[in-house]
Amino acid sequence: MSADDERLVEMAPPDFSVKKAREIQLKVSKRIVMEDRLPPDVKMVAGIDASYGWGSAVASAVVLDYDTLEVIEVKYGRVKERFPYVPTLLMFREAPALFKAMSKLRSKPDVYLIDAHGLAHPYRCGLASYVGVIKNVPTIGVAKRLLCGKVGGRTGDLAPIIDGGETVGAELTTGPGRRPVYISIGNMVSLGRAIEVVRHCMEGHRMPEPLRVAHEEATREKLRMIRGLKT
Repeated sequence: MSADDERLVEMAPPDFSVKKAREIQLKVSKRIVMEDRLPPDVKMVAGIDASYGWGSAVASAVVLDYDTLEVIEVKYGRVKERFPYVPTLLMFREAPALFKAMSKLRSKPDVYLIDAHGLAHPYRCGLASYVGVIKNVPTIGVAKRLLCGKVGGRTGDLAPIIDGGETVGAELTTGPGRRPVYISIGNMVSLGRAIEVVRHCMEGHRMPEPLRVAHEEATREKLRMIRGLKT
């Protein structure tokens, strides 16, 4: 990507251009690596998520031990909201805060889980893929709702997500009575390995543990920020 392309994430409305964003999204989608680049023995897994309040986006990046799922490190990133919410362009609204939190980590996770879609996206490039490509790291998208395509025939707890005749992800039911989650390739991981990682990280909740903790930490940091602004 060119410097001009990457500068888009620094713009603020009214400079924001949906047309330009779509052009960048297409360029990023062509750079997604859909083969497995994870080490055979994953040591650390990260979860990143963002929360919003009082005109700011607050992100958390948490790193967990892959075997025990114990928290190793937590960092935060806060930026002023610069982009409006545009469906299917969440990356330009949320990525700056995520990048800031990620940049503070001392640990080097083997893979990042992101509360968003990757390949299972109408433009084949959701936030999970955008983060993975821009930062050149393995990422997996784990979303709470279907954004494109249809769910195919189920085998056990798993069913493919089919869009335009292509398998773009998988629906996973993480426990009895729970709503499913939607897994897709972000970057540098195969769909099969992505499913394996997400299953491994389940700890009795709907979302995998790295994302559950990241969500709690982002919300907690947002509340701390709001309390600080009120005093």
